[in-house]
Amino acid sequence: MNTARLLLKNKKWFTLFIGLLSFLFSVVVFVLLVNINISKIEIRSASKFHNYNIYQITDDLIGEREIEFFKDVKNYDILNDFNNGVFENSKVVFYNAVSQPIGLKQYPPDKKFSAYYEWGATNDIYEYEGALYQTTKSIQITKSVFDYNDVELMEGLRFDDSAYVYIAGKDEIPVILGSDYRQYYKLNDQLELHYYYEKFVGRVVGFAKENSFIFTNHNPQQVLNRYILLPSMSLSEQPSKLLQKTEVDEIFFRALLLSNMGGHLMTNLNALEVRKEVADIEKVTNFTNYQIIGANSLSVNLLYKMVDANQT
Repeated sequence: MNTARLLLKNKKWFTLFIGLLSFLFSVVVFVLLVNINISKIEIRSASKFHNYNIYQITDDLIGEREIEFFKDVKNYDILNDFNNGVFENSKVVFYNAVSQPIGLKQYPPDKKFSAYYEWGATNDIYEYEGALYQTTKSIQITKSVFDYNDVELMEGLRFDDSAYVYIAGKDEIPVILGSDYRQYYKLNDQLELHYYYEKFVGRVVGFAKENSFIFTNHNPQQVLNRYILLPSMSLSEQPSKLLQKTEVDEIFFRALLLSNMGGHLMTNLNALEVRKEVADIEKVTNFTNYQIIGANSLSVNLLYKMVDANQT
């Protein structure tokens, strides 16, 4: 009788042990499959950039130079022409994903959405025109960001072409929210945004899948869970005309123009060739306050000057 009880007891422990091993094995397999899937996504994303030379274009308008430049409204048009020339050049892909905190009026109670949460900042709430806004994580993206990253939406749609253009009187911007926002908002919700010192309605058109990521100006794999995505907008007409037609402050157009030019040039051209392409745009538009990072070394500068001298 005692032997039977002992065998039964041992059998129960053995069964429990086997069950525990099975559970642990299932967990390991699940984690492995998740990691394999993530790795595949990372490889697919990286492969889209692999065949390009990537340069970064940035302006030299800093401090007093920026103030002096924008004193003349014609310079808004000059910078806009330069941006359009770069964006429309068939030999380069203009890619821009710039982190730009925005004000959100209906902000969630969870502080993790705050723009500076990871740095321990707590002064993220501010007042504007009698309302409270939270400085919130946001990324402005060009259409090429979707083309070169595997960003899937769990719900909704990507931005259509009209989203990437600012026209006179525009007061609504489509936004795509990271997965962590889904517990607070739904499709077609209207968010009150404070964007470059102007008030806009942000209409929710989609939610990115959990752990979706993109290559940004500061992070090769920026996870989007806590971010608001906005379309990077070009201008439907010259800013000098838009300033006359609207009551929008010139600071908005200044900030938009500067953020629009600070992107990446993806191309098969080498450093000297991309310098020449952009220099041709410079000559047409008369905008000279820029640098091309990755194509501005001493040797490239010397070679370009020699080639340019021989052609003039």
